[in-house]
Amino acid sequence: MVRSNLLGDRIFYLEEVTSTQDWLRDLVRSYPVEGLVCVAGAQSAGRGRRGRRWASPAGGLYLSFSLGWAGRPAVLGMSLALAVHRWLGYLLDDVVIKWPNDLYCRSAKLGGVLVEGPVEALYLCGIGVNVQGRPAVEDKRVISLADLGMEVSPWEALFGIMDSVNETLALGEEEVYQGYLKGLWGVGEPWRILVGDREELVQVKGVDRNGVLITDKGKFPSAEVLSIAGVSL
Repeated sequence: MVRSNLLGDRIFYLEEVTSTQDWLRDLVRSYPVEGLVCVAGAQSAGRGRRGRRWASPAGGLYLSFSLGWAGRPAVLGMSLALAVHRWLGYLLDDVVIKWPNDLYCRSAKLGGVLVEGPVEALYLCGIGVNVQGRPAVEDKRVISLADLGMEVSPWEALFGIMDSVNETLALGEEEVYQGYLKGLWGVGEPWRILVGDREELVQVKGVDRNGVLITDKGKFPSAEVLSIAGVSL
């Protein structure tokens, strides 16, 4: 649990940046304070999990913030995914969490969370949401709030998500875990996953408190999800 008003006091806005995570990392190395927020209108070298490049055109929300976190990193990732899921849930009723920390709607990616660090004892927490625009990604289904008929600006999304992050980080670990499980897409469904260079077809039972995927073929701390219930990702 952290204090409930962590975000909102120190916001740095940049019209365009290579990556809000990289910009914030440089700042934290010289000014190691939690609650620093970096927001960009666009990113030229945004990235997701496993260092994959993610296009970040104007019209999206690109947010990174610094956080002191004494708990398990997996719980932090769950907390942030839940926070974004809860805020999106005020707008839409069919948003789901795709393990481990992406947000999907109608089988298309709407947003995601990235946790890196620690750097100077602080975690760098990145959140991206397709608000008024979305990247063109080959072989990936991507959607925006505008596509879904939601008239929301990136600034409205920023302050709404910061409020939701503040509220969610104040919850107990069990409440976060149960909320995350409730929002998780595909429990009880068949998934195709890639583990190293090996593809597996598994029946998913859930996720444990360390963020590890639980299946009929064992537990997987890390894997690439190729499809859920026949929907290719």
